[in-house]
Amino acid sequence: MNSRDNRIIRVSPATVIIFSVAFSPLLFVGLLCIFKTGQPWTAVFLCALYAAAIYAICSPTVFLTDTTLRYRNLLKSRSVDLSTVIKASVTARPAPTLELRSTSSRHPFTFIIKPFSKKGVTCIMQHIRATSPRAHFDKISEDLSHADFASVTREAISIQNLIRIALTVGGASLAAALLRALYHH
Repeated sequence: MNSRDNRIIRVSPATVIIFSVAFSPLLFVGLLCIFKTGQPWTAVFLCALYAAAIYAICSPTVFLTDTTLRYRNLLKSRSVDLSTVIKASVTARPAPTLELRSTSSRHPFTFIIKPFSKKGVTCIMQHIRATSPRAHFDKISEDLSHADFASVTREAISIQNLIRIALTVGGASLAAALLRALYHH
C-alpha cells in the first residue's frame, strides 16, 4: 500500500441518523424551553447536550496508513503497528468489538466496529489482512474481511450477549432511578 492509498473510515451515515433521532427529545425539550417556558439556560443546556451526544457518537474515525491503524474518538487517539499484529478477533460485549493482539503490547488494541458501515469494516479487515499476512483471524474476523456479516450478527444476538445488554440497560435504569431519588431529596 502506498501513501496515496491511505484511507479514513468514518461513522456510517445510518449511525448518525439513528442517534440524531434517538437523542432528538433533548433538542425538542430544549426548544420547548425556549418558546414555552422562557427558561433559556435549560434550553441552552439541553440543546448543547444534544449536540455533544451526537458529536460523541459520530466522532470515531479509523485512519489506515501503510502499516498503521489509528483509531480516534472524542476522548483519545491510539494506534497500532499492523506489522506486529499476531491475532485479530471480533467479539460482542455487547457491541461488536475488534481486538488486535500484537507482539509490541501486552494489552490488546480494541475498538467498537458497530458505528462503521459494512463497507468500512470490510476495508479495515482487508487492510489488516494485507498488512499482517501472518496474523491469525478468528472465524468472525475472517468473515468480515470477505464482507460476510452473518457470523457477527449471530454473535451480537447470542443469548449471552442479550443478557449482557439486559444487565447494562437494567443497571443504567437503576443508576438513573437512584440519582433521581437522591436529587429530589
